[in-house]
Amino acid sequence: MLQDADGSVQWTRCCRPERARRAAQALTAAREGDTDYSDRHKVLIDCRTVFESFDAMPSTVLLERLKALPESPWADYNNGAGLTPMKLGLLLKEYDITSDNITFKPPVGRMKGFHRAPFADAWQRYCTREEKPASQPYKPYKPYADPQTPSSDNVRLFQSRTA
Repeated sequence: MLQDADGSVQWTRCCRPERARRAAQALTAAREGDTDYSDRHKVLIDCRTVFESFDAMPSTVLLERLKALPESPWADYNNGAGLTPMKLGLLLKEYDITSDNITFKPPVGRMKGFHRAPFADAWQRYCTREEKPASQPYKPYKPYADPQTPSSDNVRLFQSRTA
């Protein structure tokens, strides 16, 4: 959004009010327990996990990988029937992600699938960045040294100076 000196507001292409509203709804849904939005957000996060570094993926492969995720609800989604291509399309529609006819390398050929670019845009807007694991395990700070054990980690004992 851009605001001119006279107070008038102009919406830029990248910041439309409906997109901002959808982003705010998606980000607060999981916290509030809204299952419709949290399912959409969860499938978006899970798609980031299964897409890995592929530029495109057939819908059938994407569905198989989503259902195979260990802690995902997609294998039992839709009253136990599992996530279907139609349900996946409905969940992703909110993020302007649609399937397309894509020609894959043989033996797959031409079939319905998803390109990475629309996902990348949605991942950037609606998903938090994946945190890098800590390089060293956490060691709590010990504010007071035990006088009986002068070799305590993270604490240097001060000794009196002798001149």
